[in-house]
Amino acid sequence: MRRIGVLVLLCCLWILPPAPAGAASPVLELWQGPGFQLSKPQGWKVLVSGQCSELGFLVYDPTAPARQFFFFGSVGPFYMSGDQKQLDQQVAGYYQGMLNWLDMPVVAPLTPENLFRNFEGIAASGLARQYVPHFPPLRGFEPVWAAPLQSQVQGGRTGLVRGLFVQGNVLAEGLFQATVAPFAPFTGSPGGGTGVGLMVMGLSAAKDEFAFWQPVLTRCLSSFDVNPDYARQCMQASGQAWGAVASAGRTLAESSDMIMQGWESRNRSYDIMAEKRSDAILERDRVYNPETDEVYEVGPRFWEHYRLNRQQYKQKELEQLPDGDHRLWDKPLLPGDQYIQPE
Repeated sequence: MRRIGVLVLLCCLWILPPAPAGAASPVLELWQGPGFQLSKPQGWKVLVSGQCSELGFLVYDPTAPARQFFFFGSVGPFYMSGDQKQLDQQVAGYYQGMLNWLDMPVVAPLTPENLFRNFEGIAASGLARQYVPHFPPLRGFEPVWAAPLQSQVQGGRTGLVRGLFVQGNVLAEGLFQATVAPFAPFTGSPGGGTGVGLMVMGLSAAKDEFAFWQPVLTRCLSSFDVNPDYARQCMQASGQAWGAVASAGRTLAESSDMIMQGWESRNRSYDIMAEKRSDAILERDRVYNPETDEVYEVGPRFWEHYRLNRQQYKQKELEQLPDGDHRLWDKPLLPGDQYIQPE
């Protein structure tokens, strides 16, 4: 039986793109942990739990919690089918204290993107609350795209996922990577039919600043550095369960490279898809002025009214954004209630 193990949220500074309006480039400081170290922005909080293969880190900005970085050595066990969960609930009284994952969600089909879709349920579980009180729930997680990666786990599936979610009252965007695999087979008896997430990592920020933070957070996954003596102790105690991480962050460096490559080589049509999904989540729409290329945020029913009543407005030339024009979809939004005036 395995409990949730939570690993690293780290960051470090390379060359940054221009900061969004009002944002300042982070000032980094070295943070020393028990047997390891990492870099983090000043003022960010670090939560640590566990040892070796159960080592857990959570690093986040308390002034903007959507800015966060995490790596989970393992997440689970969770259910792979509703039938197994129902069976376990029916016999729970006979297995008092043994089936401590009864409140875990069902992740079906077992894919990386479905794992992140169910992070909210995982965060609400007793295992997650006991291990890391601030386990990121990724509330309302919506995948924008997912790309398969080669899995190092027999029977596992590894993938890189770009997604949107809500943190507090902020729409956030992030890149996430995980391997999912069966943990205990479904046999028709209690305690089976479970899966596990391995090497689960993520980085996120508010959607309007994610492009600024993404290269910082991605490259900084490789800043994790393990003390050689601590690594040897963990290898002796845990064997291969710790080996992938103990080798001075090699796995994190490789994974951060894959995240960076996935972001840089992404199909730009998915950027527009992300904007459209964010509009749906926030219940808004966009129109633009073809003469000035200014883009305005409006309500979801504005366009239907406007196209039939253009004569009622001073701006009679507004149009909806063309689907393939990345330049317009990337533009900052101006408040339509202030810029679009009646005649």
